Amino acid sequence: MKRTLAFVLTIAAAPALAQELGGTFTGTLNGNAMTCQIWPTQSDFLRSGNTMMVSIMTNRCEGIEVQGQIALSFEQTGESIGSVEIRIFGQTDGPDLHSNTDTGATVELLSADEEADFLSLSGEMLAQVGPSQDRGSTIDLSAPQELEVRFSGAIGKLDF
Repeated sequence: MKRTLAFVLTIAAAPALAQELGGTFTGTLNGNAMTCQIWPTQSDFLRSGNTMMVSIMTNRCEGIEVQGQIALSFEQTGESIGSVEIRIFGQTDGPDLHSNTDTGATVELLSADEEADFLSLSGEMLAQVGPSQDRGSTIDLSAPQELEVRFSGAIGKLDF
């Protein structure tokens, strides 16, 4: 009986074990190449009806001389993507760099496959980022920096 129960539990956990969380962001910030790793414990998604909210955090960025991490969030309702917010931060004393839908930031999902408690996705993000002294409420784009990123990976569902 114990062996049967252990076998059943192992089979039930197999899809979760097969899904490896994480992934990469690759691209350029103001023409400088960068690569970042998706931070699985700080990235998640939530579905409410036909709306999916995605929040991705990176760590271990290489090639970004000014900052060290990227936070990307957006909402997808049907085929439409909006509420894009981007923050690049860390490793310096300067202000964080921000962008959002209002300043022209876009996200295009190339694929998004939801299975159980996981979302495998890939896409592209384009934005002009600039400094902000108030956590992105006002963004100074007088000298914008171009951000172009491709991302792919898997994230877990937000668990309440």
